[in-house]
Amino acid sequence: MTLRPLVNEPAVSAGGVPNITLALWWPAGADAWHCAPDLDPRYDGGVWLFDVIDGQPETYAEWAPHMYDVDIDADALAKIFRHEELREDDILALNPDADVGAVRHRLDEVA
Repeated sequence: MTLRPLVNEPAVSAGGVPNITLALWWPAGADAWHCAPDLDPRYDGGVWLFDVIDGQPETYAEWAPHMYDVDIDADALAKIFRHEELREDDILALNPDADVGAVRHRLDEVA
């Protein structure tokens, strides 16, 4: 398994015992999520936790209000999914209380 060596990393284990409930990843160039060999997506091994990240902004926009009790601006959210630049009005549409300068700074850090 591609990620097997990481099981012993302190961030995901305690004394060599993995603290991992499930393992899913999307390799570069892939067209789907990959699941750890001992987790079969046909059974409930926690795979349902990833239903919301299907690459469709509409899925997240429908889910977020139930989880976070907030409405999501679908147009601004879609820009994130398309990796487009967010304008100030997009940032404020997603969070009217946002510090736009701080958001831009953080976006620059992760870009």
